[in-house]
Amino acid sequence: MRGLRSDPAAAPVRPRPNAGRAHEQRPAVRRPLGWLVVTVPALVELVVGGYRISGPSFWRDEGYTITGSQRPVSAIFALVQHEDAFHGLYLLLMHPVIAIFGRSETALRVPSLIAMCVAVGLTAALGRRLAQASGLPAASAVGMIAGLLLAALPVTTRYAQEGRPYALTVLFAVLATYLLVEACARGAWRWWALYSAALLLTGLFDLAAVLLAASHGVSLLVARWPKPADGAAGPATAGRLSGSVLKRWLAACVAASIVLSPVLVFSFRQSAQLDWVQRPNMQSVMGLLQDFSGATALIPVAGVLAVLGCIAGRGLRRGGGLTLAVICLPWFVLPPSLLLAVSLVHPVYVDRYILFCVPALVLLASAGLVWLARLTRQRIAGRVSARRATVLSVVPSAALAVLIVVSVVGA
Repeated sequence: MRGLRSDPAAAPVRPRPNAGRAHEQRPAVRRPLGWLVVTVPALVELVVGGYRISGPSFWRDEGYTITGSQRPVSAIFALVQHEDAFHGLYLLLMHPVIAIFGRSETALRVPSLIAMCVAVGLTAALGRRLAQASGLPAASAVGMIAGLLLAALPVTTRYAQEGRPYALTVLFAVLATYLLVEACARGAWRWWALYSAALLLTGLFDLAAVLLAASHGVSLLVARWPKPADGAAGPATAGRLSGSVLKRWLAACVAASIVLSPVLVFSFRQSAQLDWVQRPNMQSVMGLLQDFSGATALIPVAGVLAVLGCIAGRGLRRGGGLTLAVICLPWFVLPPSLLLAVSLVHPVYVDRYILFCVPALVLLASAGLVWLARLTRQRIAGRVSARRATVLSVVPSAALAVLIVVSVVGA
């Protein structure tokens, strides 16, 4: 009997009524629910970022966008050879926008709003993917909360309503990170080519964002795990990264660097344009933490949630694969730290240059909220009924979420 039970083919199973119909309907139910994880945060960002988008008048940098983009294309190429080479692609992108839709505040800012909406939705998708790889419970909740947190941050709304390239930088930074995870999991060269292209676009819209590649390299080194002795290879996100992954990542970065090199050369020659930048101090660091957290009062809350996000699931354990913490902690810490350190010698740090690191913090905070609910449930398990434990487990996380919303709205 034991043998029959272990072999499903050995014993005929009487089909249940409507079993086939239920099986057919299940994918149709899951697919829309899966898309809600992405679409709900994106729509929230569309509403929040689109609210009074034409209200603030143009400021100096947006005026430069108009001045540079309304020139003929040949004149734009001539311009970037002498000044502002690191914004050349953005000026070319905005040239047809201004030619078709005019120079109003709305026309100039809608591309940034669209980019930020897509970035928010993609952050939710990345959060769900990394939560699954980390063994976190409620992976869809992790993704949706991350997207909603990103949409709620005032700094996100600010740059969604600004005719500058920083929202596009956030979009391509999140896309490059998502493609890195896909490339490591699938291994095909086309995914590495797409990753290289996304990395290139990230750098073309913000040269400081090339530091994202360094954070990805650190993540791959932490996640690397030697192949088993029998030569079996498992999926990268499950805990094994072979040496070929690092080689392909390096090849993708080299390819992006070669294409980006002319912009780097021109930008180096134009470094005098940053003479107005001052050396960072503690006020710069506090301003960075305030922007990333949403409000000064939320800095310790964001810190605690980020720490919980780092230990959630498989966390930062070496060999755990490309978990959420392994991807997001270097992404959040390394680029700002390197830019601040370099700026102590040669000032180049500007807070908007590292805006592309904000999704990393909201992903860690989202994982921390979900992990806190799990720890609470484990703590009260056995003391109350299962149903009541489920309800009570979300109380601390819900209270923190309310605190975040109230603080952000009042910021």
